[in-house]
Amino acid sequence: MGKGMWIGLGAVVLAIAANHIEYVCRSRAAVSPAAPRFSVVVKQEEGQAGHRTIGVAEGMLPDAAESLVLRFSTLAVWDYDAAKKPPCPPEIAALAGNKVTVVGFMYPLEAGSQVKTFCLLRSTQTCCYGPRPQYNQYLLVEMKEPVRFERLAPVIVEGRFFAEARPEDGYIYRLEGTSVRPSDAEEAEIDAAQAASAAGLKLFDFSWLEALRPGKNQPHPPPSPESSALDGQRVVVEGFCVGQTRGAAPGVIVGRYGWDGVAQGTPPDLYNAVKVFLVSEKEFPSRWSERAVFTGTLRVTADPKDWPDSGVVSLRDAVKGVPGQGGRPGASRTAGPYLPVPLEILALAGFLAVAVVRALPRKASSDAKIAREKTE
Repeated sequence: MGKGMWIGLGAVVLAIAANHIEYVCRSRAAVSPAAPRFSVVVKQEEGQAGHRTIGVAEGMLPDAAESLVLRFSTLAVWDYDAAKKPPCPPEIAALAGNKVTVVGFMYPLEAGSQVKTFCLLRSTQTCCYGPRPQYNQYLLVEMKEPVRFERLAPVIVEGRFFAEARPEDGYIYRLEGTSVRPSDAEEAEIDAAQAASAAGLKLFDFSWLEALRPGKNQPHPPPSPESSALDGQRVVVEGFCVGQTRGAAPGVIVGRYGWDGVAQGTPPDLYNAVKVFLVSEKEFPSRWSERAVFTGTLRVTADPKDWPDSGVVSLRDAVKGVPGQGGRPGASRTAGPYLPVPLEILALAGFLAVAVVRALPRKASSDAKIAREKTE
């Protein structure tokens, strides 16, 4: 090979090496002890009338991390009364000064999208619309630098915990915060249409449902042949988490439109929402009132008399996301190198093939020269 071909081969090898080095660094960052993995699950709970309450399922939080995982159920042990001033229970006093990790919802104590001081609560019951929380239902969090305020989405807060009764200042628990991050930071955002197509699945079309909405004094039209043909098929449903199903089976109600449970958005009904029954509670989303994607088996209810209980359609044995599919560009990627190994092999093989083809005329010319010299 000539000098240019050697330089080209070196460039290809360096590009492949850089591709794998980047992947190794990305993988190590994804499992860094400084950012332990959390599987945060939020659920709808009974709350004040007219207000949809969302709370963290603390029983599903991990027990081990770089720091102690402090639960609100533990904080509730100190039933503090400002008049009686009961002492701090020993099990809570023993945690004072320790570095802890707490998962909850932010209640800002200052205006703006960036805040330094806020209260952290287990649920939204006392956020925005609810009553004032009890002393043992929240922590006062003080950050050195402003952090982004997250509404209706739980956050993971790390810091040093202190149990100090200061009712005159409005708290008995305080956290000197060191970091705040969204609970779903490691969940890739999925382009549902693209992921469904790549997986060979249908993306559910909510217009099928809305076409069934009866007019005034008109009967319910039957489900369309297109939707009925999907009965029993694995499909992908994308929409807003607007409620939670009742009963023993865990599930959420996914609507075509957003709804805050109070006044903003479009309330879910039979013709714009689907009941999604999950394979386990671990499949509950980590955010609420945000778009979510689920994959499961579609069931079409043929008899309109059963629609109030079963829904027009429902998704059974559902899981979050689309199995085997990644996220949008810019989302978390740790599955492999950006340039797949087969493509690396193909590029290297193609380069070597070009080098061989270019070398053949030189070899033929050399053979002809040797043959002429022998005849002379």
